[in-house]
Amino acid sequence: MNSLGTTLQAERVRQGLSLEAVSARTKVPVRQLLLLEAQQYEKLPGAFLARNFARQYAECLGLSRQEIEPELHELTALFQPPAAMRAARPEFGGKIDLLRIARDQPRLHPLLWLLVAVLAMVLVYKIYQRSAHGAARRPGASVGSAMASGRRV
Repeated sequence: MNSLGTTLQAERVRQGLSLEAVSARTKVPVRQLLLLEAQQYEKLPGAFLARNFARQYAECLGLSRQEIEPELHELTALFQPPAAMRAARPEFGGKIDLLRIARDQPRLHPLLWLLVAVLAMVLVYKIYQRSAHGAARRPGASVGSAMASGRRV
């Protein structure tokens, strides 16, 4: 059995198509088509895209899905981590430890700090305004209240 890249390249050459023509039909970049033909699958951008690029390329050349399906499975298998790595990977238990997350990220978000600073400035301004208005009212308030009561100051 030929490899996927060899099969695609041989069929393209047999049909007399250039890589640019295939790229224009499939919208797959020429660089990706070259990587497929050269069997440099590790340089492709991941299993999903590699598989789709190969499928589009094959459909453009008129190859049936049954002809290339075994080779597509081999291509996808290249992107799978080895069995030892899959076994060593911990499974998600369904619980999220929020305390651990909070300990791991002790800093508050910068926007939250900005909000705290703005609120502190507003509070200081309000206190200042009350003390400034209170100081201004005291002398006038005593004169006004004395005049209202009819007393002399």
